[in-house]
Amino acid sequence: MTAQNIQDDLSAPDTLELRAKLFRGLSDPSRLTILDALVSDERNVQEIVGHTGLGQPNVSNHLRCL
Repeated sequence: MTAQNIQDDLSAPDTLELRAKLFRGLSDPSRLTILDALVSDERNVQEIVGHTGLGQPNVSNHLRCL
C-alpha cells in the first residue's frame, strides 16, 4: 500500500464520518472523565459513578454514547 492509497483511504467520506463520530464521542468532559476511570481497571456503572461523582443515569447515557 502506498502513501497515496493510505491518504485516499483516510479521506474517504465513510472514513471521515467515522472519525467525526469518534471525536464527537470524545468531545464531552464527562466522557473523558469516564474514560480516565476505565484506563486503570474494568469498572461497572456503580464503580464509575463513585469514581467520577456523576449520577448513574448520566453515566449510563455517556457509556451508551461511547
